[in-house]
Amino acid sequence: MSYSRSSLQDPQARARDSQTRFIKESVNKVERSFSAICGQMGSINRRQGRLRDKFDEMAKYLVDHAITEQGPMKTTFTNFAENISAIQDYRQAMIDRLDARVVQPLSAYKTSCKHTQSDLNKMMKSRGREMKTHRQLDQVRNKAPSDTQQITRAETELQRATLEVERSSQSLEQTIDRFENKRVTDIKQILSDYVQIEMLFHAKALERLTLCHQSLQNFDLEDHLAIFRNSLRPSHLEERLNLVQQQSAPNSQNTPATDIYATPQKRKPATENGQGEDTYEENSEDDEYLDDEEEEEEEEQEESEYESEEESEAPAPRQSRTRPF
Repeated sequence: MSYSRSSLQDPQARARDSQTRFIKESVNKVERSFSAICGQMGSINRRQGRLRDKFDEMAKYLVDHAITEQGPMKTTFTNFAENISAIQDYRQAMIDRLDARVVQPLSAYKTSCKHTQSDLNKMMKSRGREMKTHRQLDQVRNKAPSDTQQITRAETELQRATLEVERSSQSLEQTIDRFENKRVTDIKQILSDYVQIEMLFHAKALERLTLCHQSLQNFDLEDHLAIFRNSLRPSHLEERLNLVQQQSAPNSQNTPATDIYATPQKRKPATENGQGEDTYEENSEDDEYLDDEEEEEEEEQEESEYESEEESEAPAPRQSRTRPF
């Protein structure tokens, strides 16, 4: 009990206790804060990776749709998809840089905090030994105040423990000073790198988005509609062209019908493919056949007239004037 009262009344002990408590709270605060920031940065990177995959899928769908288009619409969709895919390449570079220059340095602070805590534990152990030797000295003084040899030995051990505590305290102060200097410098550099990486990504993305905007603005609606309308009515256009050709060129099927007994000189001349010649020959054979039939009919008519004339000129048959028996 005497040790506790003396230790509470000792200003150096109270200062060391306050120092130890402050260092411990500072290290724990840095460990919690940096761990939380590191976790959030890692989560942002993972979400950026999922966002990159979604944009890649959208670019793939745009390319697949561009295949089905034609003319300026196909070019516009293809350029848009290429620019979106390029933005995702920049996003992947941003993810890699954030992981290397932000997430990993923040995660490394867990190790630094552990080293600082180990130094703090060493200092606290030396403080414990000092407190123990101080208690032993009080006990010796209370039990055997006349035993100078034992008291001197206890005082020597207490001095040794006190020197060790002072060395540990100075080492801990230097360690925590370096730790704080490094912490502030690193967090400043980490956040600066984060800002630069984000700015670089957005600058590159803005360039590509500007190209997307220009591609959409250069899209010619009239050309697209002309191509679409031509594709919409191809059969009607062919029919109109055929109708115009038929009206401009004479058609043998639309000419008036002629007499079947017309002479071959009045029939249609032969065509290039030879069909006219065959038609002429067939018509000439038909005409010869018809002429032969006409001649036979005329001959039969003449014979019938000749027989009628002979019958008219012949004498009438005799009539019997006698009566039969």
